[in-house]
Amino acid sequence: MKKQWLGVALLASSMSLTAQVDRDVYFSILGGVQDFHSSSEDNGPILSNSLDESDAIAAELGFMFTRNSALQLSYTKLNPDDAIGFGDEDLIMQSIDYMYYFNSETSGGPYVRLGVGKYVFEDETAGGGWDESDVVRAGLGFEDQLNSVFSWRGEIGAIRDDTTKRLDTQLLLGLTMNFGGSGSDAKPVAPVAVVATQVTKNTRADSDNDGVFDDVDQCPATAAGVVVDPRGCELDSDGDGVPNSKDACATTPAGAKVDSKGCRLMLEETVRMTLDVKFELNSSKLQSTHKDDIKRLADFMTQYPDTNVVVEGHSDSVGKDSYNLWLSQKRAQSVADELINTYGVASDRVKAKGVGETQPIADNNTAAGRAKNRRVEAVIEAKVVKAQ
Repeated sequence: MKKQWLGVALLASSMSLTAQVDRDVYFSILGGVQDFHSSSEDNGPILSNSLDESDAIAAELGFMFTRNSALQLSYTKLNPDDAIGFGDEDLIMQSIDYMYYFNSETSGGPYVRLGVGKYVFEDETAGGGWDESDVVRAGLGFEDQLNSVFSWRGEIGAIRDDTTKRLDTQLLLGLTMNFGGSGSDAKPVAPVAVVATQVTKNTRADSDNDGVFDDVDQCPATAAGVVVDPRGCELDSDGDGVPNSKDACATTPAGAKVDSKGCRLMLEETVRMTLDVKFELNSSKLQSTHKDDIKRLADFMTQYPDTNVVVEGHSDSVGKDSYNLWLSQKRAQSVADELINTYGVASDRVKAKGVGETQPIADNNTAAGRAKNRRVEAVIEAKVVKAQ
């Protein structure tokens, strides 16, 4: 029987330790054999030198208190044969053991046991009666995980009996149920492939260090620290043609004329602009062929956003004065509406005024003179006069 148990233990030891035993508490059931060796002392039948060998069944409860160490309570039932005729004896070994696992990466693998306890025994052939004897035990074993719950273990141990001074040997193999821990099976870690990457040096130059390469830099001599646009030129946030670092007026309205500091120019004089806008007799309707001058006026007012305009309507002397005054107002309003509705000039900057036949520029006694007098003029004045 002892040889059979040894063969099973050797077979189990050939299994590789590939899995991590992960637990806080464990419970083991083990079976095996124990040999009782003779000693120089004989202290009664049950602990006498006549004991031969015994089957062993052990139940053990362990508590992990570090990754490597556990405290274990062991209960082993033995039924040794008495070689000189006393019959089978009941023998129990109880112990408290310190378990240490050498593999620092797992709670399994090789381990040692050091423990103290006692034999508790009854001599059934002598009429009963229980007695006990102190023991010291040691063992060397190994453990491997089967899955996330179960692991197996095998151990060779020695027990020192204080009564007989006998050194008995024990061989155990069994199954352990693990509780707590992460509850996951250990898996082999796949090696990480290292891919060599060739680094190519960037050979494109950036002479002014503005972040834009020379071959696309439209402003190759940008000063250090200046923020540039994708062209490599300094930013001009308000689009007035003066870069931000030199712009003293960073929020100039779009289209306004500015000076070298980026500030808009102010109109310092009244400008009278005669528009080439002609009307048919007794009509205030604008002719599409005569709108270019209105656009020119709108552009001028965009360049000088602080100006206002008075659109004056004039007529010839044909007809009543009251009629000519009304008609000239209608003609002036037609031009004002075109500035506001077509070219987006603010309505509060535009005023229409009819003056009738009171300001002729040619002789009303001729057809040619009367045609010139039917006109529209724009009088442009600065809203605020400011010297730069």
